[in-house]
Amino acid sequence: NLSEFITVELKFNTDIDTTTNPTVRAGLQEPFTFNVPVYQGWTSLRVWQGSFRVSNNVPETSDGEYIFQIFGAKDRAGTKMDTTLSTVLNKTLFICRGGELQLDTTTLDFGITSFFSDERETMTVTITNSSCSELIVSSISVPPPFRLVNPRDSFTLPGNGFRVVTVEFNPTQRTSYAGTMTVFSNDRFQTSHTVQLLGSARGPRIRVSSLSEQILNSLSFGKVEVESDSTLSIFVSNPKPTNASLGDTLNVSYMSTTDGVFTVSATELTIPPDSTKRVDVTFAPTSRVLYNATMQIINDDGITPIRTISLSGNASDESPPPPITGLAVSFTLGRLISAGSLGLCWDPVNDPSGISSVWYYFSRTPSTQSTEPDTSQTETSVGGRVVLVPNTNCVSLPLLNRITSGRWYCYVWLEDGNGNRSWANRVEDFFYYDITPPGIPTIADRTIPALQWFGRNEAYKLTINIPVDQSRNSRDAVQVFWKFKDPPTSVADYDGTSQFNPPIGEMELFTVPFDSEDLCGKDSLYFWLADSIGNVNFNNYAFTQYKFDMCPPEITRILPDAQNIANLGQAFIDTVTITDHIGIDTSSIRLHYRFGGAESEEPSRKLTRIGSTDMYILNIPAAGVTKRGVEYQVVATDDLDNMAAGPTSSLCDSDSLWFPLRTRLEGEGDFRIDTDGRPVPLVAGDTTNSYQLFSVPYELDNSQVLQVLEDDLGAYDNTMWRFFDFKNDGSISGCPENPELCFVEADTARDFTPGRSYFIITRQENIIVDGGPGQTRRTVCNDTIQVYEGWNLIATPFNFPVHKESLSLINSNSIVSLRFYAGGWNITDVMETWKGYALFVASDSGKDDIYLVVRPRAAPGTVSKVTANLGFGPGDWAVQISGRVGQMHDLENWAGVLQNAQPGFDNFELAEPPVIGQFLKVSFAHPGWNLPTDEFSTDFRPAGISEQVWQFDVKTNEAYADVRLSFDFLGDFPANAEVHLIDQALHSAHNLRANSVYTFKSGRDGVEKKFKLIVGSHQFATTQAGEIGLVPEQFELLQNFPNPFNPATSIRYNLPQASGVSIVIYDLLGRKVRSLIDSEQKGAGYFSARWNGLDDFGGQVATGVYIYQLTTNSKSISRKMILMK
Repeated sequence: NLSEFITVELKFNTDIDTTTNPTVRAGLQEPFTFNVPVYQGWTSLRVWQGSFRVSNNVPETSDGEYIFQIFGAKDRAGTKMDTTLSTVLNKTLFICRGGELQLDTTTLDFGITSFFSDERETMTVTITNSSCSELIVSSISVPPPFRLVNPRDSFTLPGNGFRVVTVEFNPTQRTSYAGTMTVFSNDRFQTSHTVQLLGSARGPRIRVSSLSEQILNSLSFGKVEVESDSTLSIFVSNPKPTNASLGDTLNVSYMSTTDGVFTVSATELTIPPDSTKRVDVTFAPTSRVLYNATMQIINDDGITPIRTISLSGNASDESPPPPITGLAVSFTLGRLISAGSLGLCWDPVNDPSGISSVWYYFSRTPSTQSTEPDTSQTETSVGGRVVLVPNTNCVSLPLLNRITSGRWYCYVWLEDGNGNRSWANRVEDFFYYDITPPGIPTIADRTIPALQWFGRNEAYKLTINIPVDQSRNSRDAVQVFWKFKDPPTSVADYDGTSQFNPPIGEMELFTVPFDSEDLCGKDSLYFWLADSIGNVNFNNYAFTQYKFDMCPPEITRILPDAQNIANLGQAFIDTVTITDHIGIDTSSIRLHYRFGGAESEEPSRKLTRIGSTDMYILNIPAAGVTKRGVEYQVVATDDLDNMAAGPTSSLCDSDSLWFPLRTRLEGEGDFRIDTDGRPVPLVAGDTTNSYQLFSVPYELDNSQVLQVLEDDLGAYDNTMWRFFDFKNDGSISGCPENPELCFVEADTARDFTPGRSYFIITRQENIIVDGGPGQTRRTVCNDTIQVYEGWNLIATPFNFPVHKESLSLINSNSIVSLRFYAGGWNITDVMETWKGYALFVASDSGKDDIYLVVRPRAAPGTVSKVTANLGFGPGDWAVQISGRVGQMHDLENWAGVLQNAQPGFDNFELAEPPVIGQFLKVSFAHPGWNLPTDEFSTDFRPAGISEQVWQFDVKTNEAYADVRLSFDFLGDFPANAEVHLIDQALHSAHNLRANSVYTFKSGRDGVEKKFKLIVGSHQFATTQAGEIGLVPEQFELLQNFPNPFNPATSIRYNLPQASGVSIVIYDLLGRKVRSLIDSEQKGAGYFSARWNGLDDFGGQVATGVYIYQLTTNSKSISRKMILMK
């Protein structure tokens, strides 16, 4: 690159005579003319270095791949080296100092072209970058009439690249053109390159003139009577250009007029250069009107392809329009006018040229003149002209600022489209013009004196004197307006109005309503009048003072709202200020208080006034300051019975008049208690039933999980106690799509926060967990808890139970459904303190944060959800699927049909909660619902289809255990429908009408099974069961599973018809070991029996091979199995 420093190093294979420098030359090809180096020298007996800096003239040859030629070095014995090229060693040097622009031509000559042609001549220039370095062409300038077609923007050429540039010749005159195209670039030698542009244009020109050879743009025929005609001539020529070779024949392809009363003698012309042809234009009117039209000459002159000439002729009737008939005037009232204009309409007038204008004239007295008044063709103060909208017969004549109040005569006459009019054809009418508003009223009487306080229940009435209208010498006021506090600033600036009933007397009465707290205090009332035709002047107001009070007293705390903490077990003392406009009824002041979240109050108490001040002391007794927090309000009434409750609070946006106090808990703080007030310890154990959801319902001074728990449970030891946070906040990969991944242990759990719950399990008995010092959450105001899409473990943030009716969601349309955990998930309606609950939410927008809003209203107790909450109506039915294994259960699962259900996910569906520890899960899979989970506890379908099929999954990680499914039919269940359960893994069917319980065995790693639930006719059930028969086709004893087994195995058998059944186990010697089934009557179906490796006496049998035999009424079959310990 330019300015780069290049070093050439030669390494020899023997010691060299360092008194002689080798000769190094370089070039793109032989002969090599550039001598290297500028700087040189031996660095050792075998190494020589030379260097140079690349510049615009070093090397002086072009850029490219340089080859080096080395010769002249001698060894110490004087032997010279052979001439060597660097290519032998694959050593070359590319030098790219900058782009070099080259053009393939210096001139573009377009020759002679027709300037009116639609196809423009184009030529090209090729721009080449002859360098190996990048070249930037920043712009290309081309003067008109030459135009650059492409490229129009800057572009970059790589080394040895090129670009073709297209130039267009677009002439607009018959002449020769010359210009220069300039290419600007970052060429290192020359930043601009030019190309000469040449071209000539030929073509015809059109010239239209009169006989006197004046350029002709219009042709007027003057007055011509109907049924006669007039002809005038125009001359169309093709002038010769200065350069005769650039002339061309003018072709007129068409001549026409826009009105058929004008005709031309020819429609086409061919005119050689320097020639002229005459065209006659004839005007033959057919109606008595003024004619205006256009003549068009279509030709091949590129400058004026359409030559137009205005045509006019007069065949009009000069008689004026007839007088107006049916004149109608828009009076405001009677013959009164108060508007700014006078509206007139009349019967349509038939005139050949149409009616173009209305002339008018106003006069105080009847006009007797015989000639038209002088209005100077423009509007004057008492007359003028109004141009009509075409095909209308109504007009508004301007009055405002033209005439004064009083009686006026109006004269109106018409003008036709030819400008004909006649004063003799005028019509007249008269009107009274009144724009004088009523004067200022005065007060004659009032119901409430000006300086007397009054309240909302007292009528405020004013009797006013109506002023005389001097322009008519009468009283005219039909409406009164009023405004409170400030004078009016416009006609529309008023707070109220009232109408007077005619006839109007000397005095009128009106009532002003006082019904807003904004009016409380001492202020002014402004009022003014309007007359019967709408004249009003808001500046003509009168005013009076009033003293009004409907505002309750103001009750405020002396302390800031933030200082709202009471100490548990100690009386709370506060000071409030009570003020009012007119005075307080001190006997009415009472303190009301209640426990946090309660609706019922404790007995009210008096306040103590501080001297004669507005300050009062309230005292809530120690018994009223509970662990739930406290809410209080002070009630006071003023002398007009306006009652207030306060103090006002800025703590939240609630409209509640109760003030919340937070209760401070010291020492060990609080802990869970039962209904008798006794401490409740954590559940102890190491099974799934021992897991419980735990929360702390108040704010802790130290909320770190281990700091709270280790003083009661000891140092964290996951062999003795474990603690899990369900962290569904997007911080864990795979959560919430896989809820089990959301659990984190104590050391990474989030701090205790009111409204959040956690899973805890401990082996230790009688552990009572206290929270430590802190304070309760503020009540009265709603609390908000951020939740996330999917499952959330929540709790009441208040130290009292909360019903789900007090819960709502922001940015989610999900129904609030609470789940509590006790060996499995159950539905509840109430969140109790110190416990936890699972809540599933889905976002309604996908991006806004979701919040759970908790209204601080205490619930009386737990109300478990029952099936009736599903709201079964006529045609609604369901199958409740309840699962149990060991001490675990999943009871609340429904498949059904509801009248109000929708296809897909709706508010009837419930998601399946996450699992922890040993679990049992019954769920319906719906990945197509595109929600944060694919597993649901419900699957409700819309009504209308009586036969249904559901698929559901059953999962457990409990090993070698009996899983028991029970099915309950609820609601308006189809009486004649068959109900079958298909075990897809065992390829068997189970008639749930005959037996609503189905049991199967889990394996070593638990079990995950898929079932199909069919409700419908026998034919429908048979079709949906597919290859699995609803009743076995043949008697069959299947191989036991597992086999070999330890300690238990299942023996399956199929009965195609009802029969007595016995299953007996023998050893290989034929001795009876165990009788599993002894002559029991069984219906047709699929069955299984379980052997736990015990004999009939309860003893454990030895390892070995055993035979199990099935005997029915008609058949007996045996198989072998292996017990291996």
